[in-house]
Amino acid sequence: MLLLDNPIDFQPDHLILRDRVVFEPLTATPQDTLRLADALQQGQVLPESPLQVFKVGEQMVALSTVHMIYHHVAQGVTDGVAWMMSFCVICNTGNCFSPLVNDERLEFVDRGFYNAMTILGDAKTDSLWHHVSGRCLRGALHGQQLTSLSVPRQLTVTQALLEFPNCMFVLSRLNAEQAAIADEEDIGRKAESYPISSKTATTFLNTDPRLPRLELGIGVWTDDLQRFYPMTSLYARNNVLLDRFGTQNLLVYVDPTSDLPGATFTTATSGKWIGDTLLLNNGDQLKRGVISGKTPITRPFQLFQRWYSFVTLFPHGSVFGHG
Repeated sequence: MLLLDNPIDFQPDHLILRDRVVFEPLTATPQDTLRLADALQQGQVLPESPLQVFKVGEQMVALSTVHMIYHHVAQGVTDGVAWMMSFCVICNTGNCFSPLVNDERLEFVDRGFYNAMTILGDAKTDSLWHHVSGRCLRGALHGQQLTSLSVPRQLTVTQALLEFPNCMFVLSRLNAEQAAIADEEDIGRKAESYPISSKTATTFLNTDPRLPRLELGIGVWTDDLQRFYPMTSLYARNNVLLDRFGTQNLLVYVDPTSDLPGATFTTATSGKWIGDTLLLNNGDQLKRGVISGKTPITRPFQLFQRWYSFVTLFPHGSVFGHG
């Protein structure tokens, strides 16, 4: 489902490995899993708290984005299905995979950086894995591919509950020092240009020059087409654009209440904001990222990410506004 540029041609000069585990992964236990609506009612989250929301089997699961900035990796079992989710604060994205390889469940941790993105290691074989594509880059399992379970979306608690009222939430707990690290990184994550250290910058691979490598946007793809929509293009169009994506119309937007982008297929050809509600000319409306009306919600795969991570996955993908 994801395409990693030159997956065999690993370049170790662009790798920084830690000699120990600095950020402990989050282990999702049944005792720390509850309905997101209950977590909100109990004050465990706030209405605008940012989440990573993904699907395991038929169940939607949410993790705190800020806590994932610290943990980098979370693993658990939901409805009998084992899952592993990653997140990198620099590229502002992650993915959700099955941790099963050759019928064995692996345990993953953050090991450092490759191409200014989190690189994962598994404790059993010490192999290294690309955290978004799920491809093993080095080690005993070189060339193996993790099975994708779903592509996470970045939503607020309010948005998640509107679209997925039965969503489950995994509690995580950070001490004061860990929380301070995560909160500081969260501020940088939202900046137009993430403040990268000179050491981390040495890990960058060559990047397609069509956009600045740290440009934020939403990458959207199907099996046949991949396109990157820069946030600057969305802001310039009053937070909404309608694009022809293959044979369908694609609505790409930024929710004005959360500043989070999203994309969904639509039959509409135009729209107009009235406050925080987008009125579409097919009679549907979009509010807080949720379509209401007669058109069923059908979304392509999408990631809120920086340009360099998109082009690493889709080297031949297109850029909105670039021909």
